[in-house]
Amino acid sequence: MNGVVLTAVLKELTQLHQLFNELAKEKTEAVRKGQIEDLEKIMKQETACIHQLKKLEEKRQRATSVWLETQGLVKENVTVEEIIPYLDDEEQKELTLWQTRLLEQITMWKEQNDLNEQLIEESLRFVNMSLDVFQPNRSENYSRPDTGHSHTEERRSIFDSKA
Repeated sequence: MNGVVLTAVLKELTQLHQLFNELAKEKTEAVRKGQIEDLEKIMKQETACIHQLKKLEEKRQRATSVWLETQGLVKENVTVEEIIPYLDDEEQKELTLWQTRLLEQITMWKEQNDLNEQLIEESLRFVNMSLDVFQPNRSENYSRPDTGHSHTEERRSIFDSKA
């Protein structure tokens, strides 16, 4: 195997991660605007992309395994970094370029997902706060203030369920 196959896989991985980045940005807008239907569509698209990602990762692993066999090396989980020194100069440059681009896309995707996580957590806090405002305090409304009995309050959430 030469570096061409591995470079092609890295190109595909980079393009897929660009799509992940676009979906993450769309997800940010959907969360900000409270568009649940759009968010569900985006998540379905992400699921399909995750399946593609798994296939590409398997393809990358097969390509590196074939390369190892042609080199007479026995090693598991070889990284691109470990293969680069064995390639000719042109293949090294091309593979390094796509490796760098892929890492940039992964970093951007992680940052966007971190932002989305913060927005979703903030939205959940707001929903819980809103529920607390609308839910009356039971001890104030349904017990006699002079009895001195301690009552344990039951808090309900929209996430509570019974089997």
